[in-house]
Amino acid sequence: MPVGAGQINAAEARSVYALLLAFLACTVVAVVLGIKGKHLELMARVPFLWQSFVPVVLLSTAFTFSRTLRSGLRLKGEQVKPPV
Repeated sequence: MPVGAGQINAAEARSVYALLLAFLACTVVAVVLGIKGKHLELMARVPFLWQSFVPVVLLSTAFTFSRTLRSGLRLKGEQVKPPV
């Protein structure tokens, strides 16, 4: 089935899913560290609010190196129309 104008293809969808999976993995790691009480120990040793910085690095790296991710998100954003 050909992809029509404004629709994302399978490669673009996979790249968007991979980015969401990476964010989910960061969240799970932060939650597990918080439950085990290790989060506060790490915050004292690692400056610059590392927990917030990791997702920012993931997002900026993904946008920088993945053309399919950029085009998939751009096309998906064009499909969403604001309410009138």
